[in-house]
Amino acid sequence: MRLDLRDFSVPVPGVLAVGVVIAAAGGQLHLSGVQWGLTTPVFTAPVFTWRAMVSLALPLFVVTMASQNLPGVATIRAAGYDTPLSKIITLTGLATLVLAPFGAFPRELVVAIAGLALLGSIGGGLAVALKDDAHREAALITFLVTLSGVTLAGIGSAFWGVVAGAAALFVQQWRPRERAGPAP
Repeated sequence: MRLDLRDFSVPVPGVLAVGVVIAAAGGQLHLSGVQWGLTTPVFTAPVFTWRAMVSLALPLFVVTMASQNLPGVATIRAAGYDTPLSKIITLTGLATLVLAPFGAFPRELVVAIAGLALLGSIGGGLAVALKDDAHREAALITFLVTLSGVTLAGIGSAFWGVVAGAAALFVQQWRPRERAGPAP
């Protein structure tokens, strides 16, 4: 019998609905602070710093390429489609570049959608990362340090997770070289 992670997938919208009903029934759902209406885009000028580049932009680029774009490309190609992937990635990147400074992506909405959307990806990614015995500890250390939210020298946990995982992998796979000395 083969174990398939899809057998354990949870219908996220159903769980969300049940959670809302339970919170409402328990008197814990307070909608008085919610203001329903359309939002007006407000320009927020981006500020570029080296600290932000190292602690935010670089890890997000690596995560995006490794966990979203590459599996997506592989899935599209495996299904037999020959789509212009560079155009798709370029257009989504340009749309983000243009819309992000105008608050087109409200933080709470992005967090909620990302949380729901990434459950399957995180579970599948962890299953794949932890499957290989040779890399299991390094993958787990990377995940846990990133998840910890630790900030050192103003640099966020995504960067330190990659550093800690790479260091763990190096330590696991490092073997001292034998010196070839003169024969006695």
